[in-house]
Order: sequence, then C-alpha cells, then structure tokens
Amino acid sequence: MDAIGIDVGSTNVKAVRIDGHGRLVDRAQRPLRWRGHAGAAEQDAEALWRAVLDVVAEVGRTGADPVGAVGV
Repeated sequence: MDAIGIDVGSTNVKAVRIDGHGRLVDRAQRPLRWRGHAGAAEQDAEALWRAVLDVVAEVGRTGADPVGAVGV
C-alpha cells in the first residue's frame, strides 16, 4: 500500500506519495498567499483547505497501489 504525506507550511502546501518500498511515486505543491496590514498577517482558511484538497487529489491520481495511510 502507498502512503500520502501532507505538509502545510506558512508559504506552501505540499503532498508526497510514497510506495510500500519507501520510493517517491509523486509530489505536488501549491503556494499560499498572505493578507496583511500593519502589524498583522493572515491566511485564508478556505484557500488553505482548497490547496490541501488540490495536492492530495493530484498525488492521489498516481500510483498502482491503493493508499493505505495519510500523514499530516
């Protein structure tokens, strides 16, 4: 079985798909944007969630084996 790993950072959301032997099958990345004003910075939670869905869908389409684990 394959595994998908998700990394939600401050500037990007990334996902990797690893096969049962630990080999990289695929990877995807989406940038995140900041909104800010004097003394503050914010991220759009909806945009962050869409980025997670996008990268998981992208790596989910590859690979011959089913995904048996997801790590965040």
